[in-house]
Amino acid sequence: MLDGIRSTFQERTKLNTSSIVVTRNNKRCFNELLDFERTDETSVALRNAIQLLEEWQVNGQRVLFAGDSLLMQYATLLQCAAVQIGATFTREFVTQYNWKANTTSTSYDVEENPSDAHIEGKLNQETQALLMRYNLVYPDGSEFSFDYLRYYKMVSKSYIDNDMSPLEKDKGFQLVAENFCHIVIKEQYDRVYMNDAHMGYYSPTQGKAFTLETGANMDAIEPCQSNIVLLDHPPQEFDSSRGHNGGNYHTEVDKIRSCSCDVDYTLNHAGLNNLQAQQMARERGVKYMTFYNEMKAYCMFHRSYNDDCTHYFLSPTVWSPMTNVLLEDFYYSRESDKQVQSLSSSLLSSYTSPTTPPHWRLEISCPY
Repeated sequence: MLDGIRSTFQERTKLNTSSIVVTRNNKRCFNELLDFERTDETSVALRNAIQLLEEWQVNGQRVLFAGDSLLMQYATLLQCAAVQIGATFTREFVTQYNWKANTTSTSYDVEENPSDAHIEGKLNQETQALLMRYNLVYPDGSEFSFDYLRYYKMVSKSYIDNDMSPLEKDKGFQLVAENFCHIVIKEQYDRVYMNDAHMGYYSPTQGKAFTLETGANMDAIEPCQSNIVLLDHPPQEFDSSRGHNGGNYHTEVDKIRSCSCDVDYTLNHAGLNNLQAQQMARERGVKYMTFYNEMKAYCMFHRSYNDDCTHYFLSPTVWSPMTNVLLEDFYYSRESDKQVQSLSSSLLSSYTSPTTPPHWRLEISCPY
């Protein structure tokens, strides 16, 4: 599907990575590229990431990523892709949604442009969510921004009122599902990509809780679900030979300094929970995009130098499975509503959308 799109795109955008100046502002972006990405001006994955940003910009899209640090990583990856073609960037804290003080209410107080905001959960025990904005300025002077809403767990109001799900406020970033909808509607986002946050790594012993909580959350966000797309969690790949069954993370004490591709994916929590979430999304008519299986190919590109087999390097190639499904979502939906601007129209001439977008098709049997 992307081949025809890519051929047109390559004529429009000329990369010149050899002229990149590594500054403090983009040093991390440059250091986490794979070796060939630092010099290859024809990197397909990099072009696709830049293309995604360009299509959103040209078509006036307001985009939100919402969830845990995996989505923050992808937001940062897009920022880094723009840096590769000479863009400058800033990231700002826009709004902090705090629990109302001295009340049992599930509503929130708003703090605009918080000056002392932090992204660590332990520093946000009274915070439901933190809205950040990524601002890009390209060499030609054009600008584009997209947002990221950080939270660790979403819980519906009905569960809180009936003590069916602990808030775990001591871990920070516990967002009430109904409030999430308020934010989406207030900010008027065109596209919202969200994951199950830390619930995506629930163990099988929490399977019933995952199903009930995720289902209740999907019901709670029904008023704003038309522009929401749920996303997979990529797999954790801790070394199974060290007792990490299915590659799942256990405890702080149990950390290791290497990740593994020798993982029993039939026991992988993220994969099992993805299947459950897909099924519940289908039952409720919520869009769901999956890229979990494709991410397995990058099992050795976790940030294991930091005892981390959950997050990945900020490489366009490593994150290409997610970029591809987001491009598919964009072209499919824009073709469907016939509102594609001129830039996208030329690309769509080589693309025939399937009746059911391939990454929304659900597998009934376990594919792992």
